[in-house]
Amino acid sequence: LRDSLRITIFTWVARGLFERHKLIFLSQLTFNLMKRGIVGDMDWNETHFQFLVRGHSKLSEENPLPWLPNGAWASISALGDMDEFGKFTS
Repeated sequence: LRDSLRITIFTWVARGLFERHKLIFLSQLTFNLMKRGIVGDMDWNETHFQFLVRGHSKLSEENPLPWLPNGAWASISALGDMDEFGKFTS
């Protein structure tokens, strides 16, 4: 019953949205369900979610890759500050 109700509500809301807003709505809905533990089998990490949503950047190191834009390198450098991704920039 819950799954049917979720699909019905999503269908009704999606009909009223512009095409470019449907993905944003679906992302918000999915993140909320993941946060509540209804969708997905992984533990919710608020730090990773905030990094994904806010898009942090760090302007401390010079970009060693000429083919990578400086903005992307700044984001990768900020990602390297997180414990799980510490070796990502090395």
